[in-house]
Amino acid sequence: MTRERLNLGMRILLAAILGGAFLFSILAARPAYRFLGNYSGLIGTPQSIDAEWNQPAAYLTLEHPAVVGFPEAWQLPDQVCVVVRLERGSAPTSIPFPLRPAQIQWDDRPAETVVYTPDEVYGRDYESNGKLIIGNTLVAQPISLNYPYRVSWFGQESLPIYPEQGIGGLMCYHFLLLDKGINVRVVPFTHRLIVRVKNVSIIRQPAFDFDFNTPTTPPGRTLLKRVMIEDYLKGLSDSGSFAVQPMSTSQVDQRARERALAR
Repeated sequence: MTRERLNLGMRILLAAILGGAFLFSILAARPAYRFLGNYSGLIGTPQSIDAEWNQPAAYLTLEHPAVVGFPEAWQLPDQVCVVVRLERGSAPTSIPFPLRPAQIQWDDRPAETVVYTPDEVYGRDYESNGKLIIGNTLVAQPISLNYPYRVSWFGQESLPIYPEQGIGGLMCYHFLLLDKGINVRVVPFTHRLIVRVKNVSIIRQPAFDFDFNTPTTPPGRTLLKRVMIEDYLKGLSDSGSFAVQPMSTSQVDQRARERALAR
């Protein structure tokens, strides 16, 4: 090998080393994302769930929160019910390699997918530290059998959120306390609700604070009123909410025949 060729090779190697060191220095200098905390969410207005660089990963809207009571014959505890809607924001996402789907699912656009899962609903019971439980499965069946409404439920299953298609529905929940080995379902006097999404690094998110059966409600909190389930569903249907739709005549007739045959 000639001296000229050796010098050229050394220059190329040195340039590659310096270039690699420069790239690694850029990666090392890039700060990791920091969670900047919660902010007070507003009812009825889309609230941004922010990812890195303050880009919205999703928009969360909560509407019509209330404490809902049920007929005594149902033997069901009161539930907090609220209409939830999640829509896609502009923040980019990336799925970790082990979680990438099989090739047959590539058309689902995993790199664009922000996902809601039931474990992304958080509740804080400030009074007794109860555990939040989504109660849709408790109330869906008696509602379907007894009232002329079709309810779109939200909360109990995982769903992707695409840019052109939001997700949402009615979510009911309560808090569970363990008292001397017995599970007690309660509505706290004061609690917080947070709904998050996955496949994105969240740096800021809305938190919704609720009071129930309290003499005063500080600013930034929402006082929940108690209504019976029939009035609550009718109010949602009359307001044109996407979560509750009136049954058609044929659907009402179908339910009546099913109940008649069950007797």
